[in-house]
Amino acid sequence: PSFYDRKGHSMTAQVNAKTKIFLVLLTLGLLTLLDHSYLTYEFYNLNSGAGSGNGICNISAVFNCDAVAASSYAKMSGIPMALLGLITQIVLLILLVGSQTGMVENPSQARRYFFWGTAFVALISIVMGSISTFKLGTYCLFCMGAYLMSFLSLILAWFCQDKNPMATLGDDLRDLFTSSRWVLVMVVLIPLAGIVGNGVIGSSYDINKMTPMIHANIEPWKISPEQNFDLNKGLVLQNGSQTPMMTIVEFADFRCPHCRLAYPGLHAFVQSHRDVKLIFKSFPLDGTCNKAMSRNGDGLTCKLAFTAFCADETAHKGWEAHHWIYDHQEEFQTITDFPDKLHQLSQVLKLDEQKMNDCIN
Repeated sequence: PSFYDRKGHSMTAQVNAKTKIFLVLLTLGLLTLLDHSYLTYEFYNLNSGAGSGNGICNISAVFNCDAVAASSYAKMSGIPMALLGLITQIVLLILLVGSQTGMVENPSQARRYFFWGTAFVALISIVMGSISTFKLGTYCLFCMGAYLMSFLSLILAWFCQDKNPMATLGDDLRDLFTSSRWVLVMVVLIPLAGIVGNGVIGSSYDINKMTPMIHANIEPWKISPEQNFDLNKGLVLQNGSQTPMMTIVEFADFRCPHCRLAYPGLHAFVQSHRDVKLIFKSFPLDGTCNKAMSRNGDGLTCKLAFTAFCADETAHKGWEAHHWIYDHQEEFQTITDFPDKLHQLSQVLKLDEQKMNDCIN
């Protein structure tokens, strides 16, 4: 049989509509959970130095998740925002499922708490999106996906309400300290779980050991002889035009595995801090072109160094060549046919191969 409310609307149709909304909300919630899980994983990978720089979210200098994760805005009191978002989403899913399956005494009220939770998350999304736009000038596609899903969840949460949430806001707030204390407990557990989770995950990545390690390395650096470098030579990276508060001069070899692991985090840091400048100077570990090295190598490391600077000189694509060479580093450990790789590089970056060849020689 069909049932109708006082206005003649089919109650069966209303129930079916709410069931569909619930299923969409559940899907959005699970997708958001996966989204925050990936962002949390990438955050710890980057900040522990374990990141490879090949994340699917790192597309360009404008759309780069690592640059956002390396910023000071990616953490709140030392806890990653991605981890807090992950825990918050778990709480929202508990409220959503509880309100639909009858696990709670007052499903209608649980839906209202879910609505206010999604409203809070949507507000945080606006704040974080504004920071990316006006402070960083860099965007995280996975973050943007989470923001979009938070707005969709807020809209759908409104349509699954039995009554206007504003009408009972006062009563719902009072119930948090009486009949609905379990909801308040879950809210309080979000930051607590964030602290515990950050400690556990950070320990697994040895992040907690990094600070004393850094201090131990800084002490001998303080007493070592001061070196002066020509800051007008090298590949220059700065995400802004203001006078830099810090200039990092990096010396690296294109076939050095440690240099390869260091560059993603270093570049992400510079991209997320507009007052930091990075100057890359090639230091081939090969006496063929580097007088500081006592032994000569096969000369390939020298050619890779020349390639990066020639790409900059002929087409202003030095950093693109830098990234391409590092991303193909394993291939350069064993190859003997450099012209073939130069051809690949020229094709990918749309360089004049003849000009590049002349410049390298």
